[in-house]
Amino acid sequence: MKRLFVIFFGLVLVGLAALYFLRDPGSADISLLGWQLHTTALGFLALVAGLMIVLALVWRLIAALLRLPAFFRARGARTRRQRADDALLRAFAESSRGQFAEAETLAMSHWEEASVGAMHFVIALDAAFARGDTAAALARLDQARATYPRFAGYLALHLANQLSNAGQHGTAIELLQGLHGTHPQDEAVLLALARALYAGEDWQKLQALMPALRRVKSARLSEQTLWQWERGQLLGRLPALVRSGQADGLRAWRNEVPKKLKTDPGLVQAQAQAALALQQPQEAQQMLERALEQSPNAVLLQQWLALPLDVAAATAWLDRLLANHPEAFDRNTIGLAQARLALNRQDLAAAQSWLAPVLTQDAEPAAYLLAAELAEQQRDSATACTWYAKALARRAPCA
Repeated sequence: MKRLFVIFFGLVLVGLAALYFLRDPGSADISLLGWQLHTTALGFLALVAGLMIVLALVWRLIAALLRLPAFFRARGARTRRQRADDALLRAFAESSRGQFAEAETLAMSHWEEASVGAMHFVIALDAAFARGDTAAALARLDQARATYPRFAGYLALHLANQLSNAGQHGTAIELLQGLHGTHPQDEAVLLALARALYAGEDWQKLQALMPALRRVKSARLSEQTLWQWERGQLLGRLPALVRSGQADGLRAWRNEVPKKLKTDPGLVQAQAQAALALQQPQEAQQMLERALEQSPNAVLLQQWLALPLDVAAATAWLDRLLANHPEAFDRNTIGLAQARLALNRQDLAAAQSWLAPVLTQDAEPAAYLLAAELAEQQRDSATACTWYAKALARRAPCA
């Protein structure tokens, strides 16, 4: 709009000047260095305009000559940049064909002149890692840190995920801990570190990370995964507590268990085993009984039966459990439990009566073992050997 206004205003001025000079063209005398020029005023204006055009052209020519070095430098830079970009494309192609050494060489050949130099480090790092040279990949990462410090964080996360997927959890955890210290609010780094700690079974560090993980409200962390990590670090720390021989440590561990996992069969079973290892059979019995009352489970019932129980009290408690949860256990599980308690109180006839319906063709190994134990109590070694053989036959082979 402004340009149209200027053109219109100029045309008006030219028109007014033409009308004025048509009526009286006037005269102009110019004298310069002995030269004289007699012309009209309109001719003088045309001469001045022509001189200005000539001066403008001369100025453009001088400016173009002054910009020639920059022009040639820019053209050379474009040529070098195109060469570097072509090398990057060739490096990607070689990496896709499995020629990782050649890909790394091409990627790092002209990276200083590339359009996006950081991408050269990505290709070179991936190629070094793909050919199994972790040290070279870490060296590329250090080189990227010195050249592209802001991009190096993303590259470190990329390499740490690759290391973790390849089973090199120690190096991955070291990289991710450094990133987490620098970017404590970055959820991607936090979740990658948690995955590496879980896969690497570094339970102490995962325990320290759990409060931050519980605060994450993101679709990238499902509730199932969070409970899996929670359960993993709780189970993973138990052996160390047992080796320490400190009962207080087991109590503190028990207080850390979230409410949702209080009745988890695996946790209850491991906790009871830890209590037994720490010479606390009463604690183990109470744990299992509480868990069975809240969530009846055949595995926990078998573990409870393996404890050194008071037979009379255990029989009464089992009857009460079966009365409160009549549909919780199948007939075979009830039969095995009653047979075990009967055998513990030396009531061999009752034990045989409870066990007989359980001993079918597809009975569990536990039933055959209990039958073998009953046969030993009855001094029938041949029958005991038969039951032991069936138990071994029914057991799954070791992986």
